[in-house]
Amino acid sequence: MDSFFFRYLAFLLGGISTVSVAGALYLHATFDGVRLAAELSQFVRQHYQRTLRIEGAAELSLFPRLEIRLPEASLSIPDGSEEFAGIDGARICVRLWPLLTRRLAVEGLVVEGLRLNLRHAKDGRLNMVDLLETEVPEGASPFELELDWLQILGGRLDWRDGQGGQYLMLTDLEVDTGSLARQAQGRLRLSARVTRDEPASDARIVLRSDYLLEGPRRLLRKVDVGLKGALAGRSGMDLEIRMGELALSAGEYLQIRGGSFLLKGRRDRESFVLKTIFPELQFGAEGAAVDALDLFLRLEGPGEEGSLRLQGGGLKAAWDGIRVERIDGEVDWKGARGRLMGTLGGAADMQYASRVAELSGWHGVLRLVSESGPPVAFRLSGDAHVDGRRGRAEGRLAGTVNASTLEGRWRISRFVPLALGFDLALDRLTLPGVGEAIPVRDKSRPWLMDGSLAGGVDLDGVLRVGRLTVGKIRAHKVHLPIRREGGTLAFPAHSAELYGGRYDGSLSFQAEGRKMAYRGYLQNVTAREILADLELGQRFGGTTNIFAELETSGELPEDWLGNLQGVARLRLRNGTVGGINVLAALREWRDSLMQRRPSRRADKEDESTFVGEATASFQIARGVARSQDIQAVSRLLRLQGGGGVFLPERRLDLQLKATPLGFPVGPESALLVGLKGMSVPVRVKASPGALEWHLEPAAILPAAVGGGRKGGRRAVGALPGAIRKNLPRLVQPSVTSVERHE
Repeated sequence: MDSFFFRYLAFLLGGISTVSVAGALYLHATFDGVRLAAELSQFVRQHYQRTLRIEGAAELSLFPRLEIRLPEASLSIPDGSEEFAGIDGARICVRLWPLLTRRLAVEGLVVEGLRLNLRHAKDGRLNMVDLLETEVPEGASPFELELDWLQILGGRLDWRDGQGGQYLMLTDLEVDTGSLARQAQGRLRLSARVTRDEPASDARIVLRSDYLLEGPRRLLRKVDVGLKGALAGRSGMDLEIRMGELALSAGEYLQIRGGSFLLKGRRDRESFVLKTIFPELQFGAEGAAVDALDLFLRLEGPGEEGSLRLQGGGLKAAWDGIRVERIDGEVDWKGARGRLMGTLGGAADMQYASRVAELSGWHGVLRLVSESGPPVAFRLSGDAHVDGRRGRAEGRLAGTVNASTLEGRWRISRFVPLALGFDLALDRLTLPGVGEAIPVRDKSRPWLMDGSLAGGVDLDGVLRVGRLTVGKIRAHKVHLPIRREGGTLAFPAHSAELYGGRYDGSLSFQAEGRKMAYRGYLQNVTAREILADLELGQRFGGTTNIFAELETSGELPEDWLGNLQGVARLRLRNGTVGGINVLAALREWRDSLMQRRPSRRADKEDESTFVGEATASFQIARGVARSQDIQAVSRLLRLQGGGGVFLPERRLDLQLKATPLGFPVGPESALLVGLKGMSVPVRVKASPGALEWHLEPAAILPAAVGGGRKGGRRAVGALPGAIRKNLPRLVQPSVTSVERHE
């Protein structure tokens, strides 16, 4: 029985093989490639209204497998005006029995040199929608498409967006699939080179995915997309896209579940990571919609690092633009000089064609922590208009900085490199004093005049402050322009009202050569108040005018004072000089005057000398300010002379001539009447923590010292006899001040 069964099975298989071989030989002898090409072209024209051109006859091959080889062919768009798809050639693996009945049952397909032109029209439709939507009546097709596998070797795909004007091209396209029947599942692999003109991109893409085909529904699962190369004009980019499930149905409906987007980039020593997660994304005829979106950005570079996290909702992306109803974010940025932390949020609307974005209802609560000062808290709101085509942006800003009210506008005239302009107004602003704000410099870290000034953000704006406090210094109506460009940081034409007067000045720093230039004019300022707030004591009183024009350079800030040069002028009206009562000092120096020997007098905080009006001009070179025209005059006294201020050493050395012009009314006035009109040499020496007044009669007294009187100058030895005789007895202990009789 068993032997009979096997003999029968062998006979049956042999018969089938014989019939198959015979059928194949018959098919090869009777195959009509021209007719097959004509039938295919007729079918496409009838059901899709497209033109299929096959350049030559199809050929049938029996070995190594049964396949039809097609020559170069092309398929047009519906109106026939241009090519939709084309091939350099193809091999169609077919089944034998359907082919014997003149029907084409495709088992596998190898396409060489595929050309595919996809267009997104201005009306929002793709130029391939009709191929997906058209239903072919059963039995009308000359072939059955039951692909068990598909291969594309060396393809090219062009994508053009008629609404946004975007262009994308895939070349070196390689595709390998499993079964592509109406009811099938398999695995897809795709690789290609992606290029784009604007923004410039050139990268390699690899896609892997499982898929499921269920009639008009196409489903991709475990989608993994990798993209490496240059993206958006930046090289060294690495993009990973993962989707749990991507479903595509007829009518251009697409749904993505469990999606994530990861982008990494590096340039020099800078790197960034951008990650986006969305639970569900839907694409329809009107565009895309996302209920929730989570975005995370991290940047790292030399001396700085930071992160930004955004959570959005109500995102709708149509073919003409994107609208986000709500964005909430967190920022944490740490730089070389501080750290910025806080939250922000708002809404956004962007149009593709015009590349214009509107940011509305934006608000934020930020905190800046600096190593050189107290924390600063910002509470801000505003809106923005961004023009991507022109590379510009502008917006409005309002809120508070600490307890100060802030409002104003900003503008960006160029994105790369960034050029920022602004006009901001604060009702009040409090900053730490110079001693508090500038600690001992860490020489291992950069400072303002290092390379950081030569690059970065270009600035052109103005800051207005109603009330400004720096340490204890108080100013009002502050106007501070700020400009930074090409390695130069400048504060031109800034001004303020302070201490009953006004200040106007300009200041600039230049990275090349490490240079600083300054020009300033302080006029009608109450000297005693400003010196007290500067914690310099109350050495001078009165109304002060100071003009200075200075410049310096140096590799380090410590070098600036030693390289300082320029000019300065001083004028003091209705003023006082603290630390000495000159007329009282003359009484104390009575013996020294008689003996023509020097004498020293310590600085006394409870004494002062009224000078009425004082002027001086200084020439400054290598950190030393020298003057030859110091003058101070009142009804009772005149001071004249010159000297130097040694800035790097914080030292002062002045040589003055004190000439009494009169004396206060009182019993002591007669005691010094003999000195009226005579010039007494006084030297002022100061160093940190010490100030002294010196009488140096040997320097000048042998010459005439009474130049203020008619009839010539008198030496001490020529004093009237009675005065010279009684001077030791008449001079009494000094008074502590000179009354003002102006």
